[in-house]
Amino acid sequence: MLDHKYKVFYHLAQTPNTTKVAEELLLSQPAISKNIKELEKLISEINTEFYIKFRIAFLANRIYYKDIR
Repeated sequence: MLDHKYKVFYHLAQTPNTTKVAEELLLSQPAISKNIKELEKLISEINTEFYIKFRIAFLANRIYYKDIR
């Protein structure tokens, strides 16, 4: 099941638009958000330092794509 969360994260990193990712993966937008929140929780439980880097990378990627448009 963790593979699915990575897949959602990968698609969001490529296309930071939850609507498009939801359509590509045939999921609802709330399901996309839930998967990302569960992945964040799992990572934060494993390693706090890694979690901080994960969040920074995720947010930086969203800002980068927002600036391009």
